[in-house]
Amino acid sequence: MVDGLPRNEKVFVQVQRQMNKTSIIGLIIGIIITPFTLYLAVVSGGAGHGDYAWAAIFFPLESLMMVAGGSGVLLPFVFVQYAFYGWFIGYCISKRWFLLISL
Repeated sequence: MVDGLPRNEKVFVQVQRQMNKTSIIGLIIGIIITPFTLYLAVVSGGAGHGDYAWAAIFFPLESLMMVAGGSGVLLPFVFVQYAFYGWFIGYCISKRWFLLISL
């Protein structure tokens, strides 16, 4: 027993803290990146006269769904996409699931 906890439980608590820390760092990075990607996507539209290249690069699923007839219901997904990616990558790094990140 170490610090009142069995050794294996103490290791679990340390891993859990590390997982939370890396996931939150990834989430924050994703939140920071989102405004820049949104800005580039909107500017590439050029008030309707652009080619929307950056929008298609940064938000491919949302772009395809808009072509298929999606509407304003997709807007929340645009705001949470990179935050989710950051959280997911942080979670995978904390679990050492490096192969899953590449998918």
